[in-house]
Amino acid sequence: MKIKLNMRFTRGLLIIIVVIGSFWLYEIEKNSSESGTVKQFELVVFEYGNGHWAYDIYEDSSLLIRQYQYPAISGIHPFKSKAEATKIGEIVLQKMKSGGPPVLNPDDFLSKGMSDE
Repeated sequence: MKIKLNMRFTRGLLIIIVVIGSFWLYEIEKNSSESGTVKQFELVVFEYGNGHWAYDIYEDSSLLIRQYQYPAISGIHPFKSKAEATKIGEIVLQKMKSGGPPVLNPDDFLSKGMSDE
């Protein structure tokens, strides 16, 4: 008797998990292909302070990233020119457009002819 109750409980629990999992997967699929919309990203470079530069990255007009200094480098190293901020911002922007995370590593700096130091 006890075994039959445990089997019923286990079977019922399994059915609930499958149903919830199905709804969850459906929602993920629905959200990822929702009306075929493509995210629009924009890079905006601006000057601040004493000749330092920064960049913003917007997604569909919502601010996602505001970067005042070189990412992925220990210490505080502000962008000293518009060109520096633009180059790094473009790397991050390309990663985001391709669906990747906005994370940089030393190879990213070298790919744009920059040192990571």
